Amino acid sequence: MSQVRFQQIPPSGLTYPIGTFEINSAGEGQTESRVLIVGHKLAAGTLAANVAQPVADLTSVFDLVGAGSHLYESVRLFRKFAPTVSLSIAHVAEVGTKRTAAFTVPVGVNAGGTAAIMVGGKRVAVQVPPGQTDAVTAAALVAAVNAWYDAPSRAYLAYVAANAAAVVTLTARHSGLAEDHIVRPSPEVGNLLAAVVVTSTAGTGTPDVTALLGGLGDEPYDWILVNNTAVGTVTALQALLSENGGRWSWDRQIYGHAHLCQRNSVANLLTYRTGSLKSEKNVSVLGVNADIEASAFEHMTANFARQATWLTDNESGMAAVNMSDLPLSGEPGYVNVTSAWTYATNNALNNAGISVSGKGSGGIPVTGKLVTLRAERPNGQPDLTFRDVQTIAVVQMGFRLLRSEVSRRTANRAAVDRNPYQIAAQVTEDDVKAAYIAAYEMCVQKGFFENAARFARSLVVQRDAGTPTRFNVGMNEVDVVNPADIFAAMAVIWAQTRR
Repeated sequence: MSQVRFQQIPPSGLTYPIGTFEINSAGEGQTESRVLIVGHKLAAGTLAANVAQPVADLTSVFDLVGAGSHLYESVRLFRKFAPTVSLSIAHVAEVGTKRTAAFTVPVGVNAGGTAAIMVGGKRVAVQVPPGQTDAVTAAALVAAVNAWYDAPSRAYLAYVAANAAAVVTLTARHSGLAEDHIVRPSPEVGNLLAAVVVTSTAGTGTPDVTALLGGLGDEPYDWILVNNTAVGTVTALQALLSENGGRWSWDRQIYGHAHLCQRNSVANLLTYRTGSLKSEKNVSVLGVNADIEASAFEHMTANFARQATWLTDNESGMAAVNMSDLPLSGEPGYVNVTSAWTYATNNALNNAGISVSGKGSGGIPVTGKLVTLRAERPNGQPDLTFRDVQTIAVVQMGFRLLRSEVSRRTANRAAVDRNPYQIAAQVTEDDVKAAYIAAYEMCVQKGFFENAARFARSLVVQRDAGTPTRFNVGMNEVDVVNPADIFAAMAVIWAQTRR
């Protein structure tokens, strides 16, 4: 018997002298958490439909999706806040009608000055010389919208413009509900367009994501961002990520979580989670305040990206930390900061399974709290174990590490009850138990789980009596690390303390 387990050098049969080394990998590695953004490209883009494409930076997507497209702006925002997180994009065909926003340039603008509008929080302005007709001013605004580009941020507008009889009409680049930016007069003093009324018509149509999701195969994507909450989209994502045949099932172990968004009233958001969604841990929905100037999906992308570097951290414990109040610097905020949701509203929405963003100093948008839709088990019993998105992050990365490390320590062995001669090719219940304890300790070191001693005490490993090739492992106390969200202090105030 041998206590050294060779994988390449024959254990016997060598006669001629040789001094040799067998070089094997210890099997160590890093788990990588990947993000997939689902959206639309322009017609000129070369990206094929329903195919996930890894991308590096914004330059690499220019030809794939086209400047100013839904996916271009999504990548721009994501890379702004998460420059190193592994990212892929996918184009799905758009359907329906495009959103429009129209206004009439008033006759009074010929007095001269500045005519300016805000398109999703981005300012478009033209100088109007005295005596210029409203039709010429309208044409100038159209040209400014269509040529608009911000070099520092590399941002484009999500709309193109046209005019007729001094009526300026902005049309979204894409169909559907995704381009729901707020278009309004710029609030600056002296704006010649201050009194204009913008009439908007929402886009219609929901893209079909089933072909894309079905074609993902076993490619791992821990976080999938999709631009609508249509019933068909949510149902397809639930099937993709299901514990029964989906990515969370025992025989696939790919995992993943979907992030959606919805701009709606507080009342409607509070009642969004119904039916099977009450037990859905694999989907999150960001509620977007009606006064946020950016589109709901742009706001969600920036909000998630700001937290993505931490949510994908597999080394330093940041995946489990509190992630609220991180500034979304440079991104459009509220039309009126007084319309930002209060603590009570954000708390109620979180309790209803809706993720939220927040309002920081000076009214800038900040991250809030991301939660899953989960409130109960499929049998209706209350269950908040998977409420926090951080829990999803540490479970995904933690169990990948557990599987990898246990495999490294136990794979390609023979199962025995006892191993008195310490044969390297054999494992016992105690060996398997030691492998799980060591792997769990690694997860504790990386900030995924805690209480290693308690895990070890409660761990059960049994060689199956009916199937001697199988070990059954009961991990009864996997204790995830939780975000430190709430600090509640009580203070007693005295006019004069007494000893």
